[in-house]
Amino acid sequence: MPVLRVLPMNLFLNQNWNPPQLNFKKKFIISMQVKLSLKRGSNLLCFLLTLFVVRSSAQVNFVTGSAEVSLPMFNYSDGNRLAASLSLIYEAGSGVKVNQMAGDVGLGWLLSGGGSITRIVKDQPDDQMGGMYDGVLYATGNLYKTSRETSSVFPEGIGFTPMAIGLLSNYRFSAQSIVDRQQDEFIFQFNNRSGSFVIGGYGNRFYIADDSKLKIEKVEEDLTGQKITTRISKFIITDESGVKYIFSSKETSKILTYQGGVRKLANSTFTLPYYYTKQGIIESNYSVVSKWNLTEIYDPLTRKSIKFNYESYNVQFLSAIHASRTITLSGRGVGDETLTKTDSKIVGTVNRLKEMILPDATKVKFTYAAVERKDLPGSTPLERLVVIKNGMENTGFTFSYKYFSGLNLRNYDYNFPAEELSKARLILDKVQRFGKDNLQERPYSFEYFNGFLGVPGRCEGTTDQWGYFTGSYFLPWAGPGVYENNLINNLNDICNPSKKTPSNQLSIVSLGVLKRIVYPDGGNMEFTYELNDAQIASSRVFTGGLRVAKTVWNDGINASPNVVRDYKYTNASGVSSRWGYEIPSYEFNVSNFTTIPTKGTYSAGNVAVDIMNTWASATTRAGKQLYSSLESKSASVSNQIATSIIFALIMCVYNNFFAPDSYEVESQYKIISSIQGERLNALPAQYSQVTVFNGTETNNKGKEVYEFTNDKDFPILYPTTPFTVKKRYAQGLYGLLKRKRTYNKSDELITDEYNNYSANVRELNSPDNYSAYFDVKVTVSCPIGWYDQYEYRRGGPITEFYPLAGHPQLNYTIRKDYKDGTNYMEYRTDYVYDDKLNIKKIISSNSQGEQLEDRIYYPYDYNIEGALKVMNDNGIISVPVSTETWKLSNNEEKLLAVNIAKMIVVNTGEIKPEETYILNSKSAVPKNVAGNFDGTKLLRSTSLFSLKDKKVYNDNGDLVETVINNHTETNIYDDAGEVVIAKILNAGATDVAYSSFEKYAKGNWNIIPLGQNVAEVVTETVSGAQCLNLSMVTKIEKAGLSASRKYLLSYWKQGGNVNVTASVKGNETTVISRGGWALVTVVVSNSTIVSLTGTTRIDELRLIPIDAMMTTQTFNDLNRVTTIIDAQNRATYTEYDGLGRTTCVRDCDRNIIQTYSYSYK
Repeated sequence: MPVLRVLPMNLFLNQNWNPPQLNFKKKFIISMQVKLSLKRGSNLLCFLLTLFVVRSSAQVNFVTGSAEVSLPMFNYSDGNRLAASLSLIYEAGSGVKVNQMAGDVGLGWLLSGGGSITRIVKDQPDDQMGGMYDGVLYATGNLYKTSRETSSVFPEGIGFTPMAIGLLSNYRFSAQSIVDRQQDEFIFQFNNRSGSFVIGGYGNRFYIADDSKLKIEKVEEDLTGQKITTRISKFIITDESGVKYIFSSKETSKILTYQGGVRKLANSTFTLPYYYTKQGIIESNYSVVSKWNLTEIYDPLTRKSIKFNYESYNVQFLSAIHASRTITLSGRGVGDETLTKTDSKIVGTVNRLKEMILPDATKVKFTYAAVERKDLPGSTPLERLVVIKNGMENTGFTFSYKYFSGLNLRNYDYNFPAEELSKARLILDKVQRFGKDNLQERPYSFEYFNGFLGVPGRCEGTTDQWGYFTGSYFLPWAGPGVYENNLINNLNDICNPSKKTPSNQLSIVSLGVLKRIVYPDGGNMEFTYELNDAQIASSRVFTGGLRVAKTVWNDGINASPNVVRDYKYTNASGVSSRWGYEIPSYEFNVSNFTTIPTKGTYSAGNVAVDIMNTWASATTRAGKQLYSSLESKSASVSNQIATSIIFALIMCVYNNFFAPDSYEVESQYKIISSIQGERLNALPAQYSQVTVFNGTETNNKGKEVYEFTNDKDFPILYPTTPFTVKKRYAQGLYGLLKRKRTYNKSDELITDEYNNYSANVRELNSPDNYSAYFDVKVTVSCPIGWYDQYEYRRGGPITEFYPLAGHPQLNYTIRKDYKDGTNYMEYRTDYVYDDKLNIKKIISSNSQGEQLEDRIYYPYDYNIEGALKVMNDNGIISVPVSTETWKLSNNEEKLLAVNIAKMIVVNTGEIKPEETYILNSKSAVPKNVAGNFDGTKLLRSTSLFSLKDKKVYNDNGDLVETVINNHTETNIYDDAGEVVIAKILNAGATDVAYSSFEKYAKGNWNIIPLGQNVAEVVTETVSGAQCLNLSMVTKIEKAGLSASRKYLLSYWKQGGNVNVTASVKGNETTVISRGGWALVTVVVSNSTIVSLTGTTRIDELRLIPIDAMMTTQTFNDLNRVTTIIDAQNRATYTEYDGLGRTTCVRDCDRNIIQTYSYSYK
């Protein structure tokens, strides 16, 4: 296959530093061991249960400063297009949030795998079919509403509070009033990629925010029989390689209706006339689908798939407590204050992985604890992960947990007293790998900061704007001796702007965050943190959360010095490089016009507000940033609750209000609300420059200075309107590596690398993408029958908006290599893209003015029948077919090199390269000779190109033969096509045969059995664990040989007779004897078929042309190499323990030449 030139600059955003690790190559690996090479064919099956092999990847995200730890646990690839992986990821490296609920693997940890599509509800669910459900009217979603024209006036009912004589509760507006007016946003994440999309209002178009060429489909069905008001039951995403990702396992969120109740706090010792309204919650019988989990990865060409099965459980918990303080500025009750308490709840059904099923029926099973969690009743954490192949448990991991409980750490089975239960927060304590025979490795263990205050229980302390602890605990909300003063104090603390200021105490903000990882071998990684800060004008301000200041790796045995890294987050001026920080405002003013036509005792109607809170979490690290707006709830939910507070305060003032006569008044209110802060449409909080010292800042071996894209590179669209509901910036533009400078110990510049980007950011302002937000600032309260007369008094700003789209594009890179800190060589590479976002040209130049241009062609550039048409028909647009390298000088183009792949569709449906062509000229070819590209031909000139190699595949799609320059290399596979058991040089696939008679690896001999069991397990075989008893077979044969070639037949036998049948055969020669086995060779010729019969055991049966060479290998149940036998039949044996670790290596005489012992400090 053509391979694109490697970009000259690393574009990764993170520092990925791994402790010393082992070198693994290809194939099926379930272990953590010494160097192992498993040569593969077309299918690559890779089980990487390497949590303790490759160690963990201890990372610092330079852009955010957060600690990110990744523990790879499982990785699968079929060597073609199907792939899936599992990793244990720590994602709370910026700090643990007070209201954060621990997931299935503990607080701050995420089992990354599979995928999902999560909905951010804006206004109402887009796919909700409006109507009456259990007598309750629900809104029509954006996909089904009949009118979507823009509007400059408030729709009927918005901003109206009905009043009536007597109680008027849970009032709902008309269907037209509550119709959905905003597009939902859908966040997808799968296969280590993430992004978002919206659905056009007509329901048949999908708009992807980053312009990617994914194809998205949806399936709708009536789900009301399942008590679900929405209709999308499934999404299908087809990626640029044609693989389909099917999301059909649904998670649901209950529709919660917020309503109020009002009372005056008569017992308060405060002098102000406080009123208190608690936003109570009515739980509907109906739900909406909030998340679709990945259930299948499907290759339509091969019809292979990876399936994901889930089990569901119900959750119900308090996710946050919000408060608002309303002060009456004018009108009735001037000076009165109203406190509103809003309990934000999560009620719904969530899924967790139960098993992954691979194409070969291998399973990864997930087992959860039998005892439910104390912090989340109804849920249990992941206890065990195991890989099962051929019905046997090969290897896996166990997980153990504890609880934070204030200053204490409690065991998972601790019996919490009632007064302590609310403090419980699940944490991951240890992860341990196990293998066969129940052999266990020492665990990874995790230590966390607990401080002198102890980790606060969920919803038990004050938080800053971003959810981090500020150091104040709430007073008891209820209980003996609890006065209303506690209620007033707590609510004022929640909405008091001074209490929302980030703490300046590291010991407070770091509570609960990961401190140290101890590895199975005794080594450890330790993180030191400091507070996030930003420079605002001339002042340094703390911005919430943490960043890593230092990492220290210790090997645990002091065999080598500690590996220390210091991190400095400052710009060229020496101040913090953090950008995107905005000081939120918690205040806003509203007005209310009230009219009552006749005397009576009136109540303000409690307007129903339907909310669908989602317990959202990223399923991949790539999706984490997109989930920032979902950590508590979406901005639109906050907007709805904020609006309901206006109605709640009106209830406080006018509930049971006696009007002696007609009454009309306009009142002004100031509201201070924690929810107003959550309406902040925040910018990315990132660092634009970070310096990493290879040592400490004062004693190091050098440093790297990284610069990242920020708002100076891509200006924010709405920089001064932080509370707008419009999209303020496009995704993916910020935090890209812009520049990297490397210095040596003497602070001399070694390399300077620069990336230049551009982006086409635009509003998708088509009618089907129209959304509108009506920000109520003046409300009207009157009896329902008088609404038409006074609706003109309502008012407030109307924001009309559309989704944004755009993507960053790397234009060019420049690299300068310095010799003495001053003189340098400069290299530049430019990139040109097509409308499918594929690179079409790579233009390289150097300081001497030399310029090379790589031109890349894809399937859609051709109009040719066969495999390329199949690729085009199946949406495979990202695979290069050919590359050409041109030299550009003096306005002349000369062709230097080509790499062209002729593709074929093999029997399995896979598309693979059959032939590769290269330029056959030793000198550059002028453009007028080479000609222009012609999409109707694979080779524009047959005389200019020559065949480089040709590949042959078997019926299973495995690469069995490669011919390069008339030299042939052949592979023989096990029965499943997973591993190469023999490799032959100078012979084709039809001229060779091999078997060591291992289970599921009979090779390409035709074995005709007498009974069921022809292979035997004996104490010592020549190779592997099994041999063949010839007395149990009718015969064993290889047909299809060439009568014109001589062949060498060899086998090891254990006494007895072996009869070889061939047209012409030479004498049997015993070459050598070892351990009761004798190596016998026979030359056969003039034969198209060779067969063997006999009465003895044989092993390592080989057939090759007389001038060919064969090497072989056998594998155990974990697919670890157990025997390697070279062309001279010399064996090397490797033994393993139950964890797949090498314990012993033996030579061909079974003498020990290496041993390995695994004892830990």
